Amino acid sequence: MGSVDGIDPLECALGPHAEAAEVATRGQLQQVEPLDTCDLNTGEAAECLASTGLAFSLGEDDERSTTLDVTPVTHLTLSGADGVGVLGLDDVIVCAELLKDLLGRPQEAEKHYNEVLRIDPNDKQVHCNLARLLTDHLNRHSEAEAHFKQALQLDWEYAEAHVNFGLLLTEMLARHQEAETHFKEALKLTPDDLDTHFNLAELLTDHLSKHQEAEEHYHTALELHPDDFDTHFNLAHLLSTHMERHAEAEHHLREAMRIEP
Repeated sequence: MGSVDGIDPLECALGPHAEAAEVATRGQLQQVEPLDTCDLNTGEAAECLASTGLAFSLGEDDERSTTLDVTPVTHLTLSGADGVGVLGLDDVIVCAELLKDLLGRPQEAEKHYNEVLRIDPNDKQVHCNLARLLTDHLNRHSEAEAHFKQALQLDWEYAEAHVNFGLLLTEMLARHQEAETHFKEALKLTPDDLDTHFNLAELLTDHLSKHQEAEEHYHTALELHPDDFDTHFNLAHLLSTHMERHAEAEHHLREAMRIEP
C-alpha cells in the first residue's frame, strides 16, 4: 500500500501524533461557565478588583495584550457576612476567577470559592470551578472529586460536571470505567458535544479496548466537525493500530494532513 509523501506506511509507523496526544482530552479540564479573559474589559476588571481592595495599575505591552501590575495584597477581605453582602456572591466568584486565571494566585482563589460555599453550599457551579482549580493548579485530586460529586448530587443533569469529573477520573485517578459512565451521562444531556465524543473515544481506545465503540464516537465527532485535525488523526491511529483497516486509516491521515499540512 502506498503512503502519504514523507510519512512511513501506516501499518508500520503510525503512532500517536505529538500534537494529537497533547489534545487527546482537549488539553485540560473544561472550565465551567468560564470567565472569558480574551474578551475581558480591563476597566471592568479594575473596577471589580478595586471594589475588593486589590490595588493595581494597567499597563499596555502592545496592541495585543494588557498586563496587570499587581501591588502586594495578601487576600481579598471577605470575612463575615457583611463583606460578602457588599460585594455579592457573583462578584466574589468573578474575583476568584481573576485571581486564578489572570493573576496566577490559585490559593487565594480557593479561599474565595470556599467563602462563597460557606454562604451558599448548594452552588453547583462553584463546586465545579473549585474542583477544577484543585485539579489543575493544586494537585488535590481527592478534594476535587468530592466537589464534583457534590455538584452532581445537587444536579445529576449537570453535563459540565460529568465531563470534568470524567476527565479527572481518566487523567489523574485511572478509574476508567467510572469515567466512561460520566462521559456517557454527559452525552445523554449534550449529544452534540464534540469534545465529549472525542474524549470518550480516546478513553475507549486507550484504556478499555472498546475499539468499535470508539470508532463510532470518532465518526460522530467528524459529523459535528468534519475538519477536526485531531479526530481524523486519532481515528487513523485507531483504524491502523487496533483494527488493521489500513486503507481507511490512510484516508483519515491524508485528511488530517490536508487540514494541517
